Amino acid sequence: MSPACSTVCPGFCSCFYSYHLITEPKTWFEAQGYCRKKYSDLASVDNVEDMGRLLSAADRGYEGKAWIGLHNLNNSWQWAFKEKDFYEQDEWNFRSWQEGQPNDTTGFGKLCVFFHQGFWYDDDCTELYRFVCYQKWSPDVGTGQYFFIDQEMTWDDALAYCRKFHTDLASVKHEYGNNLIKVAARGRRFWIGLYRHMWSWWSDGSDHAFRYWEDGHPENLTERCAASVINATQLGKWVENDCKEKLHFVCQNNKRKLFNVQLKTLKTTVDLNVPAVTDAILNQIKKKLMKEGITSDIKIFWIKLGENIFHKEKENADAVEVNL
Repeated sequence: MSPACSTVCPGFCSCFYSYHLITEPKTWFEAQGYCRKKYSDLASVDNVEDMGRLLSAADRGYEGKAWIGLHNLNNSWQWAFKEKDFYEQDEWNFRSWQEGQPNDTTGFGKLCVFFHQGFWYDDDCTELYRFVCYQKWSPDVGTGQYFFIDQEMTWDDALAYCRKFHTDLASVKHEYGNNLIKVAARGRRFWIGLYRHMWSWWSDGSDHAFRYWEDGHPENLTERCAASVINATQLGKWVENDCKEKLHFVCQNNKRKLFNVQLKTLKTTVDLNVPAVTDAILNQIKKKLMKEGITSDIKIFWIKLGENIFHKEKENADAVEVNL
């Protein structure tokens, strides 16, 4: 939910994407570029209601696969320690993979990385390895330090240990740090803080937990982009697909916000549906949005129901309801 929905009118608004089916076959990457240029991005799907709107956006009678924004590309690796000031320039993206790695042996769920003789390998996070903790600078410690824990744990248990007794599982930011760990590790395997959730990221950078996979999918480790299968039987269920195949695709506009505003008025003879009054109320709402820090590219307007914007509630003659 957008900040506007959560801070301005919690419980009184809904947020939803506007979807557009594009029937010009493109690769996933070409479709991503097209959507970012013409709309906002490839489609993200947050819930069943979004999925229903996506299907409604398909032309009547259309059947086939269509790209959505979900992907399993290697750029979704991330460090457990996310403090921005800790990383300079491209240090977040430093990698030292062994040849042929990462190879995504689990195919689904979560993958974690262990260090061995200067190179990195992905593995099931439930495997047991020693691990490296990082302790950031403090008056007691001084400069940041690595701590090698000579006890085997799963990646998640190692993460919890490091965060309890140090700062976090170790990030390796450059070749110098990689060599330091190589020397200290003495040929043994150690978890480091790099990990990724398989099939968890969308083109727009979101990480919605909602999934709508076809039964038995995903199953192919080499096909890293998701498509929605639009037909009468699969009803938009998702399958993994070769990103280089040319398919139709679904773009999205940014989420729209629908506010259902209730106002209590003093006894007055003023007609709230007079344009001067509705404009004044709209300006007050805009000021409220700005006060909440919501200032970027906002357009708000009234939605008329019948002849008027405001409608009195039957149970309370002093209360009016309006859609924005």
